[in-house]
Amino acid sequence: MGLSQHWNHDGAASDRRRTWQRRVVGRTETWISPAELRDLNHLAHAARAVGARDIAGILLGMLGPRATRTPWSYTGDAEQQITKWRKELRPGA
Repeated sequence: MGLSQHWNHDGAASDRRRTWQRRVVGRTETWISPAELRDLNHLAHAARAVGARDIAGILLGMLGPRATRTPWSYTGDAEQQITKWRKELRPGA
């Protein structure tokens, strides 16, 4: 379906940067509400898709064990994708 290419589009890149700035940068609370899970998973997936490894790693760390099947299933088996990217994007990896 070419979903990973979506994030390379200028408009999507702008949305990704704006969402990162508004929702994560300067955040003082560490708790993530259930309502935020979907959005932060999408942001992590988008960051990973365009090679923003630092951002994707931070987001996956914030999410902890609460990754959602969507959007990770867009690029393969969701469980395998999440496991792979957590391992590759952890600090020091």
